Amino acid sequence: MPLLRLRWLPLLVICWICTALGVRAQEIPPAQLERFAQAAVAVEKLRLNTQADLRRTLGTEALPKLRCHRLQAWDSYGVAVQQRVEAFCQRARVLIEQQGLTVVEFNRIRQAQRQNPDLRSRIQQQMIQQLP
Repeated sequence: MPLLRLRWLPLLVICWICTALGVRAQEIPPAQLERFAQAAVAVEKLRLNTQADLRRTLGTEALPKLRCHRLQAWDSYGVAVQQRVEAFCQRARVLIEQQGLTVVEFNRIRQAQRQNPDLRSRIQQQMIQQLP
């Protein structure tokens, strides 16, 4: 059931500059949606791997969410953990930019899909096409 794997999309936690710009589905070209979907899949894989690594390292399931705009949530952890979280943010930015998007564009689309069922459906279709 591929759609079950996509339930995380509305909860995608990558965010440097959260924007409140409204975007209609028809305003986003198909090629940009495809690039967004590719970046979102890559960032989510990175997030899941990073969280699993941090849980193993710290020996706990209870961790702050990986949110790059809220790095202070990790202040009570050691320097090594903080560096891993910062490395996640840097790598996520690279993954987004490798798809030809800026972080602002990525977040704008991410925010818009939360409020627009048609856009969310189009993105999910793009993501399904990428599954092996």
